[in-house]
Amino acid sequence: MDRSAMPERQSAQPPQRPRLSIRLFAWLLLTALAVAIAFSVINDLTRTWSEQRCREDLKSFSQALMNYHTSMRCLPPAYVMDRTGRRMHSWRSFVVPLLDWDYGASGIRYKFDEPWDGPYNTEYLDAYSKYFSCPAYGSSLRKASYLCVVGSPLWPIPKRIGEDWKNPSSSDNMREGGVLPNSGKALLLAEVVKSDIPWTKPDDISLAEIAKLLREDPSGDRFRRHIRRVVAVDAAKTIFILDPVKDIEEIKTLVESKLAGP
Repeated sequence: MDRSAMPERQSAQPPQRPRLSIRLFAWLLLTALAVAIAFSVINDLTRTWSEQRCREDLKSFSQALMNYHTSMRCLPPAYVMDRTGRRMHSWRSFVVPLLDWDYGASGIRYKFDEPWDGPYNTEYLDAYSKYFSCPAYGSSLRKASYLCVVGSPLWPIPKRIGEDWKNPSSSDNMREGGVLPNSGKALLLAEVVKSDIPWTKPDDISLAEIAKLLREDPSGDRFRRHIRRVVAVDAAKTIFILDPVKDIEEIKTLVESKLAGP
């Protein structure tokens, strides 16, 4: 048989896959890079805006406390207790009317005749939470970012129990609040990085807790992981917002000094 007369078999070729051109690949890569950069810039701007807002809120909040001091001649108690010694209300609940000109206009008012976690006051959590939570750390709006420093001269540990808190503005009820220092500065507030404390809950941070953070790590790294800023005031009601990075030594001095408490 003459094999030369037979048609020549063609070898099977695998199907060719479509290939992206180098130009198209480069375009996709640059687009992805641009999107990533844009997201990064937006996140940075959002964080910067949030941090700035928190700083301004902290300053306004501190000023409201100074206004309270002008009116009442002292700061509100860190917390108040009922006849059994149970903590009933936080100092934060006492200063809400100073933060909002429309306080009560909508009919929403904190009720001092029930505990902070009573049925009405639990619903009240959402009403004024914007004043007490810093959005920069992704915390729930119901949580308190700004805590008083219990045990310092400005926030002595409350002792009185059994008061009638239906009339919270009574001078007798308020007389356990701290007074301004005669000289130097004293710690007023600490802005915590992340809080699990509902803003109406009568719970804060103690001077002893702050001192422990500083003593366990003198470099201040542990302190900075927990606390973003602290506020100090002097006898003239001047507000000082201290940064734990650049002002760490001053913060240590305030915590350890006799002025800041035992």
